[in-house]
Amino acid sequence: MESLAFRDLVVEMFDLIDAREVSRLIIDVRHNGGGDSEHVEPLFEELARRPSLDREGHLFVIVGRGTYSSAMQNVVEFERRTRAIFVGETPSSVPNHYGQVASFVLPNSRIRVDVSTKRFPVTRFADGEGMDLGDWLGVLGYSSPRFPFDAVGSEPFEPDVRVQPTITDTLTGRDPALDAILDR
Repeated sequence: MESLAFRDLVVEMFDLIDAREVSRLIIDVRHNGGGDSEHVEPLFEELARRPSLDREGHLFVIVGRGTYSSAMQNVVEFERRTRAIFVGETPSSVPNHYGQVASFVLPNSRIRVDVSTKRFPVTRFADGEGMDLGDWLGVLGYSSPRFPFDAVGSEPFEPDVRVQPTITDTLTGRDPALDAILDR
């Protein structure tokens, strides 16, 4: 929203959560096709201040086939930094993926082409550990010892609670992922 910075929205949301003494939080990224993965940082900061929410059975992230690109990076961060339970379908993107799309138009056909220009690996470094030339080549998409193409993170991310919606769910307005969380 252009009228409200995400950081301000998150602060307002957590003020409301605190005032109402909310005991469970559900974050739905099923239809998040990406963007800039850095914007979600205020959410992690506020969650870190509330250990009563960041514990098993109190924090849920709904994922699905529309969870893609930077949203997948956010899912990886939720897995790494929180105790969230993941519910839903397997996301369309794997944790190690390509992104940062550049577009151009073919001169004769005028067809627009979108091309990923950067590899986003999930490999993390220990505090103070730097990257050497081989690491940077791995980040850019060339295989390297630390970033081989078959590295952990290249397989699909599977939710803790797998929920497959049906056409009947869609037609009747039923949300089986939300139902699975509320049934816990």
